[in-house]
Amino acid sequence: MTCSAVVLLSGGLDSMVCAALAREQGFAVLALTVNYGQRHRIELEAAIRIAAALADRHVVLELDLRQFGGSALTGDIDDGLIRVDCAFCSHSFPITLAEVSPDSSS
Repeated sequence: MTCSAVVLLSGGLDSMVCAALAREQGFAVLALTVNYGQRHRIELEAAIRIAAALADRHVVLELDLRQFGGSALTGDIDDGLIRVDCAFCSHSFPITLAEVSPDSSS
């Protein structure tokens, strides 16, 4: 009996290596990709290609994240930097790392 490994396959290098290592170690690979409405469809396309090469089965889970609010990963928000100032630090971060509330446009 072959053991299975579930790999969260984003389409990036890290998840591809995890799938390859699982395959190399003899696991049957079940690749799970989450389609959360990301703007950059290239991630999903890469996951499909990787799964075709390394996985025994590929499941794409459709997950609508709009109920949690907007995000630069899923919406029409400018790519750029957001400034975060607090008592301990002051830094700029890519907006894709920040959550944007639905009413932040005002």
